[in-house]
Amino acid sequence: MVSVYPLANPKGVRLLCELCQSPAFLQCPDCRVTYYCTPEHQLSDRESVHPALCHLLGPLRAPPPALCSDEERRRNTEQTAQLRRHLLQLCLEAAERHLGAGMPSQSLPAAMHSLRFSIALHGLRSSQLVPPYLLLAEASIRLGHLTQAEEYLGQARWTLLKNPDCSLGLLAKLHRNQGLLFSARGNLAEALAHLANDVYYNTCLYGTGNVHASPGCFHMANVFLRQKKAGIAESLYTEITDSWHAQLSRMLRRQLSAAQDQRASGPEDECLDKGLATEAVQILTEISEIRQGAPKREPGKLVRNLHAKAMLHLVLGDAARACELARKALLMAKDLPHQDEAGAIQAFLTMAESKLPICE
Repeated sequence: MVSVYPLANPKGVRLLCELCQSPAFLQCPDCRVTYYCTPEHQLSDRESVHPALCHLLGPLRAPPPALCSDEERRRNTEQTAQLRRHLLQLCLEAAERHLGAGMPSQSLPAAMHSLRFSIALHGLRSSQLVPPYLLLAEASIRLGHLTQAEEYLGQARWTLLKNPDCSLGLLAKLHRNQGLLFSARGNLAEALAHLANDVYYNTCLYGTGNVHASPGCFHMANVFLRQKKAGIAESLYTEITDSWHAQLSRMLRRQLSAAQDQRASGPEDECLDKGLATEAVQILTEISEIRQGAPKREPGKLVRNLHAKAMLHLVLGDAARACELARKALLMAKDLPHQDEAGAIQAFLTMAESKLPICE
């Protein structure tokens, strides 16, 4: 995509940058309804989410057609709202995916778009604005923009105060971001209190031992590590790894059983959120790096971590990476005193290899 200067516009029309709302001078040459103040902002939007939106923005931003009947106007309004809902979902998924992959700078544009689409759909007081605010806050925290993050979190808290019937999931994410902000500012006691609330609300929502609480547990462990409480941190890292290992093993066993029985997946089968799975890969990778730098290395825990990451990659559709990690885990597992883990990894490797593309 090459930047081009926009055509002359009617008098009084002010073009605004898609990302920062500053006066814009560049135009997307494909959709021709998106403008940017600098090539850097255009590149940032393109790397974040614009290619997924480009072909849909033209119909959304085109001048409204001349409609005669109330039924035509009602139908046009509903079609526009449906398109905005679709764009909102695309932006939310992109922002979460980039955050889970450890790319906060690419998450920011998608999160900003999701906020604007949500405001257009639901107004300024709806609880539907909270997820975009929290995505913007988390990306800002990771980039070190703490003042901006605090503003986004303030907006999220104010919106939740106006909507006391909000979900436990939103409360959990709010406390997680508040915990991350306090941690970034060095207030570790307050950080732990908010992260504990994150784990509590996720436990209420999903039950004990569920992987949805693992991000909060991971951030708590990192705070304990900063407090020189390595034993507590290690116990949390172990709990996170074991919960992912157990849930993924159970899920893949059910999928294998269903395939052998030649029956379609039923509504009772587990479904793993891809954004959570992508974040889990990042979390397990960081846990592995922390353990490898510890004075005492425990091979059994490293093997389980590799096995869990291999299963995550298979769930995410990357069979080649899953096989690579499983082979590494199997090689390490052969030196363990108990061979139960090696047998489970070998069975998984056989399954993963069956999903590799056949090369002629």
